[in-house]
Amino acid sequence: MAVAALASCTNEEVVDMPQSRAIQFGTFVNHSTRSSVTETTEQNLQKFFVFGNYDDSWTSVYTNVQVDGGTVGAEGTVWNPTQTAYWINGKKYRFGAYSNGGNKIENAEFNATSRVLTFPNYSVDNTKDLIVAIPQEVTAKEANNVPVNLSFYH
Repeated sequence: MAVAALASCTNEEVVDMPQSRAIQFGTFVNHSTRSSVTETTEQNLQKFFVFGNYDDSWTSVYTNVQVDGGTVGAEGTVWNPTQTAYWINGKKYRFGAYSNGGNKIENAEFNATSRVLTFPNYSVDNTKDLIVAIPQEVTAKEANNVPVNLSFYH
């Protein structure tokens, strides 16, 4: 009786990326002038959603990706998206972010070329505080990238 043994060889390479290569965010929430809704502040912001694109063709890196509670570190409070993406050296990035009382808006859209966030068919019901941030364009460095500064406005 002949026995055949088949060996399968897989080459799994683990690449350790430095933390400064992962795209992270820092936040600031400006004060609202409305009082009919619970205002979102830096103290009670628990999550937001982000869009991100890079290069001249504005290739998507994030599409409505959740970013959860920030952790305090050397750079201040740093927020990490649930989907990790890494900076590509020399590429230009544009981001848009929002929080709708911590709720995701499924049909939210970000146009990286015009740097505009839109919320088709959004109806204001005065129960959620919609805040939006569209920071300046960022060019990735080979190392020591700092968190993208998001200044949210009501």
